Amino acid sequence: MWPHQFTIALGDTAVGIGTDDDQLAAALALWQISPDELLDPLRIDFGVEWHPSGPTGRGVPRPVPTNQHGSTVVGRATDIGALRDGLLRTLGAVVAPVPAGHVRLTGLPLLRDGAIELVSPGVISRLSHRGLLARGFTPIYVPGVVIDPIAMRATIAAPWGTDAAAIVAPLRRWWAQLPALDGEHSLSPGQLVAHVAERIAAPMMADHPVVIVYDRDLAALVQLVDQLPPTTGWPGE
Repeated sequence: MWPHQFTIALGDTAVGIGTDDDQLAAALALWQISPDELLDPLRIDFGVEWHPSGPTGRGVPRPVPTNQHGSTVVGRATDIGALRDGLLRTLGAVVAPVPAGHVRLTGLPLLRDGAIELVSPGVISRLSHRGLLARGFTPIYVPGVVIDPIAMRATIAAPWGTDAAAIVAPLRRWWAQLPALDGEHSLSPGQLVAHVAERIAAPMMADHPVVIVYDRDLAALVQLVDQLPPTTGWPGE
């Protein structure tokens, strides 16, 4: 059981948070509600474990602090400040609209030299915070970003409940897990779009795991693939 379990209201969305961090619970107390205060609310659940207990046996790896959305790990790092910023930006994204002509894609955004590079969600568990910093990347622990495929800029939402701003920066590169092909063949633009369409972010409601792809999302993704095709692999390669 979490030492702190509570629900906060973000617009008409009820967000359930379980955490072991006293300071986070106190910081979000202003928005706490009873779970039934909102009429037929959308629901999102996050688990925030920033003070995991030590290893239980010899040779057992030490547990690392994490942010989770349901069973999905959004961030894993020993830097609690980075996890806190990521959680608050994730909460901010709940109420931040996606402008017309933009698309929200899943993945871990990395900042380097004033630009954003977006990692495929499937390899996040292989990346260590310390290793990314050693390569010059600063990870922002959110589950995705909003991309303007015309200006080729990515936006990470402002952290909820603070005066900090959204992060808006050029999108330099984005990685995707694509099928391996021999040297004589390559994916067509249409095939690329079909393979990466799963990266269009689903609503964060826990009871809606299926992505509903709208024409506007697909059109923006086609523009993105046309201007900046995804890179196969991940930063560790």
